[in-house]
Amino acid sequence: MTAAHLKGSFNCIRHACGIMREQRWGRITNTTSPARLGLVCNSGYSTAKAGIVGLSKGVALDIGSYGITCNAYAPVAATRMTLSEAHRARLVREYDSGAITEESYRRRMNPPPPEAIPPLLVYLCTDEAADINGQVFGVRGQEIHIYQERAENSIVKNESFWTVDELVELVPKALFSGRASETL
Repeated sequence: MTAAHLKGSFNCIRHACGIMREQRWGRITNTTSPARLGLVCNSGYSTAKAGIVGLSKGVALDIGSYGITCNAYAPVAATRMTLSEAHRARLVREYDSGAITEESYRRRMNPPPPEAIPPLLVYLCTDEAADINGQVFGVRGQEIHIYQERAENSIVKNESFWTVDELVELVPKALFSGRASETL
């Protein structure tokens, strides 16, 4: 999985960057997946797609000063894979086992058409998108969003480092207060 997805993205970028740096302009748009957050029974694919996010953000920092942008998008659309009987059977098993919610099951069983994806990709290649760099977009039908990665809830101890006993007591109360267990 990593050879096809992550290494493939890296090699395309590596070969294109020299030309883009010379012309001091370029647009790189990598394909990741919502599976980058974890996928039942397919950790290799999830790992590769998460790696593409890190690659995109790192490249954006490395080459942004040359007028080159590097972003990623995570499409959700009806494809031969998402409409296959094997994929649908897997979703049923995930739902039946409690691994995914009913809402997630319904959304994943009825993906939007792929025609919704290209307008965002074309936009990211325009001069109007020159200041958009190092972002990860989600695209699902009429919905486009930016994934934000930021720290949520924190606990701070000033006197010394945390002990395991203190963490056993505080993590569920302070870090996960008001949040449901998050399993995809």
